[in-house]
Amino acid sequence: MTTLIGFGIVLLAATSFVVQIWAVRRSGLTARSPLVFVGLVLVMLASLLYEAGMLIRGQAGQLSIIALMLMIVLIAASKSIRSRMTHQISLAAFLPAFIAAALFSVNALMNAEIALQQILGRSLGILSLALLGFVFCLSKLQLRDVAAAMVLAISLMFAMSPLKGLSWRPCDKFKCGPFDALYTGPFQSENTVALLCGIGVLCAFLTYRDRKSVIVILTFALTLYATESRTSQLALAVGVAVWPLAAIATSWCRKATTSRALTERSRLLIVWASLGTVALFIVGFWLVVEAEPSDFSNRGNVWILGLSALGEDWVSGLGVDRWYTYQSVGAVPSHFPHSEYLFLLFTGGVGAVLGLFWIYTKSLSNSFFHHRATPFAVSYIVFLGVTGMTELFWNPIAADGNALVMLPLIFLLSITKTKGSIATQGTTPALQDQRRSHTHTHLTPRHNRS
Repeated sequence: MTTLIGFGIVLLAATSFVVQIWAVRRSGLTARSPLVFVGLVLVMLASLLYEAGMLIRGQAGQLSIIALMLMIVLIAASKSIRSRMTHQISLAAFLPAFIAAALFSVNALMNAEIALQQILGRSLGILSLALLGFVFCLSKLQLRDVAAAMVLAISLMFAMSPLKGLSWRPCDKFKCGPFDALYTGPFQSENTVALLCGIGVLCAFLTYRDRKSVIVILTFALTLYATESRTSQLALAVGVAVWPLAAIATSWCRKATTSRALTERSRLLIVWASLGTVALFIVGFWLVVEAEPSDFSNRGNVWILGLSALGEDWVSGLGVDRWYTYQSVGAVPSHFPHSEYLFLLFTGGVGAVLGLFWIYTKSLSNSFFHHRATPFAVSYIVFLGVTGMTELFWNPIAADGNALVMLPLIFLLSITKTKGSIATQGTTPALQDQRRSHTHTHLTPRHNRS
């Protein structure tokens, strides 16, 4: 039974890949940044292959992915130079890289006994996040393009599962899947597959074009169902539920004015969304602080020991390598904290936690300056916020497959509020004259207000 379901997921994933390719061809991407888009898909796929152990491991594999990112930056920069286009670089796009640099500094200062090569290897995460910031600042990609790239990479990764062997994990005492096993695909954990499925569903909603796109959504939904990862299932359900609410609220905000500036209603919505984000953080830390050892499949035990090991260093944190040190002496379990909030507090202190909150709120406010971005931004942040309560979805100083979780947020952070026409922003004068007489709604650049 599991073999049949596994091959069914592979077949559906391959079909989803073809459907998404068809949708991309109709999106007008060929007139924007096709090479950058293809490069972005390859970067995502390579990151997932690295995470699954199907690419060269260690710093060699990470450097190969970073080299590909650098090539994309050079392509985007050279195209801008040839076309005489100007781009306003948003410092906010490098906020994730700044947070990674802060965690790197804490780790180096608090773990001086760690080998220099290992410490320097942690800097690759900073470099990769900075390069992604440049990619989005220098290219003409839109949020739909980024979402489409993620759908393509995840679908292709699932379709390539037979190359590593269709993997199912036996049921344990905590949970058992609907097919008497837990689907892990090409990865070591079903939770990784479930996280990618949740991202895939939300991105598929954003790139939805017609009934064929339902295949993509059903593929990720079925795969998520086979993992029996309850955290991701709950997080996706909440994220999908808030999407229409965010869409209605955004429409209410835009009806208040015909200008391209933030309205009082928009600012009010941003405040309410920020308060909702605060609530997610409060619940996340409340679960950690009030946990019993057996809570959430024994995650409570990990949290209790993690807080005990952190001690009074919650302001500065102890660095990621201190967790490994404590593991070696049995002070903490062999797992990572199983909480994004505890992980950031342990590795970077209060500053790292506030940094993630800043990423969320800045992404929300920037989403008002990009067409149809706000409902997706709200849903995506809610999805990550709920997932982070019992899972670790991002290690800022790790250049691995989980880093692609931040791609939509880095894009939203890169959006600028430059004044100008939606149809002419970021183009050459000749092309501007041409577009004044021909309306191309699908060529709308992203660095504009909607």
